[in-house]
Amino acid sequence: VDSERSNELFVTTDGFLDPVALSTATAPDLETSSPLKTNTAWFDTGGMSVELKEATSDDGTKVPYFLVRGAGIPEGAPAPTVLYGYGGFEILM
Repeated sequence: VDSERSNELFVTTDGFLDPVALSTATAPDLETSSPLKTNTAWFDTGGMSVELKEATSDDGTKVPYFLVRGAGIPEGAPAPTVLYGYGGFEILM
């Protein structure tokens, strides 16, 4: 997009269940167009959900995390789990 002649800009979006998509938006309202290109969806996301949750650490700090739940797994039911995190304050995980 030509910054000298247009207020359009490129926008990329993605999510836990959505492949990367390339769209355009127009400044200043930034309403995005329908995607120009979308990456391949590598798995079926039908019935899956993503929730933003919050845990409280021992010192009272609120720690946000995302819970991605597979299709057909009711809330609170035992399920296979993959945990991912990163170190902080020079503590590696």
